[in-house]
Amino acid sequence: MRIKKLPALLSLICWLTYPAGLWAYENHQAADVVMGQPWMFSNGANYGGIGADTLYTPYAVCSDGTKIIISDFTNHRVLVFNQAPVSNRIPADIVIGQPNMQSYTANNGGRDADTLYHPMDSYSDGTRLYIVDYHNHRVLIYNRIPDQMPVDPIRADVVIGQPNMQSGVANNGGRDADTLYYPCGVYSDGTRLYIADFHNHRVLIYNQIPDQMPQEPIRADIVIGQPDMTSGAANNGGLDADTLYHPWGVYSDGTRLYIADRHNHRVLIYNQIPDQMPQEPIRADIVIGQPDMTSGAANNGGRDADTLYYPARVNSDGIRLFIADDYNHRVLIYNQIPDQMPEEPIPADVVLGQPDMISGASNNG
Repeated sequence: MRIKKLPALLSLICWLTYPAGLWAYENHQAADVVMGQPWMFSNGANYGGIGADTLYTPYAVCSDGTKIIISDFTNHRVLVFNQAPVSNRIPADIVIGQPNMQSYTANNGGRDADTLYHPMDSYSDGTRLYIVDYHNHRVLIYNRIPDQMPVDPIRADVVIGQPNMQSGVANNGGRDADTLYYPCGVYSDGTRLYIADFHNHRVLIYNQIPDQMPQEPIRADIVIGQPDMTSGAANNGGLDADTLYHPWGVYSDGTRLYIADRHNHRVLIYNQIPDQMPQEPIRADIVIGQPDMTSGAANNGGRDADTLYYPARVNSDGIRLFIADDYNHRVLIYNQIPDQMPEEPIPADVVLGQPDMISGASNNG
């Protein structure tokens, strides 16, 4: 993702922050507020110098309904804003991964519970914070988010993907239920934890979320995209409803599971999530962005309302579905979520970032 995509990505704040049904969307709708830039038409990295109000390739934004949390990828930090912005370029209240707002070094001071190396995604359930620490091949869990910046750097309480806070090797000890290889996405429904394990071509599900570090590395209970915990090939066995190729984003409403299957240019929907690993690989029920489960071409049939090109994120407010369609430089909104695969490819109803469904230029216009 390039820095010029910043305004389009942060336009997602409007639906992440406010309750479902408050917004009526229309094609090419303009954003109201920009974060990280002084104006809507500026796009410089750390514009004016790194600080609490600048960003450098932000990769993800989320909200718990009050706070806004941004994964500031190239600055190796996560910024927390205590309230949703009402004006441009408001400063963050809290920084995680750095000792202060002016620092931006990877693993500043050495890899530990208080450092980050390219945070890719973050999510908060209102109490805990989850951060995908991409280049350290781990996910960090913070049991609470402080309301103000403490004297000492903020430390994670739990690490997933590594045996301790000082380790950062890909598939440390060999690919298994307790390792990660460039994870990209994280989500929790309050009970279970979901991690998109990008380079292992799988999504891992943890049935319980630990609040303290156990003696042994934390193991996933269920794998999606692979037949077992030690497999990691892209589209293992051939492109189908039970395979993945670089999954990027993951989301669940507590019943259904949604995966942005980036390199297959599709989003998969699973109507049910098993509590334990079944004998057969888990298959998706619905595909968006492709005409069937065995297709995987970018903008299959030509860019339109029913195609995708490297989708990055997926989310839902319980009624509508939202997809960040990265290489088409747009966000697609589907007013209804299908519960079974229709005969025709599923089209989006609204596009943000483009004037129509067939356009896909960056900063169009």
